[in-house]
Amino acid sequence: MTDQPQRIFSDYLTPPGTVLGEELEARGLSHREFASRIGCTRQALTELIDAHRPLTPELACAIALAVGTSVRLWIGLEERYREGLARQAG
Repeated sequence: MTDQPQRIFSDYLTPPGTVLGEELEARGLSHREFASRIGCTRQALTELIDAHRPLTPELACAIALAVGTSVRLWIGLEERYREGLARQAG
């Protein structure tokens, strides 16, 4: 028997768009206003927030700059979300 800690995976997946949507709400920013700030369309931003569009590295950079966080945070959220989807699928 090993004393290695077991890794526990949650069945609940949080897409990065959910985190972003909550952040925008907390800051009182509309999708239209924020999309303009980061140089994308409102539709593209809404699709990201609704988890219908993946977060690209370019968009992660723009979001990080606009909200004052690291790019790595947003890319990490996307990677963990995609990994969780893959784990659930199979």
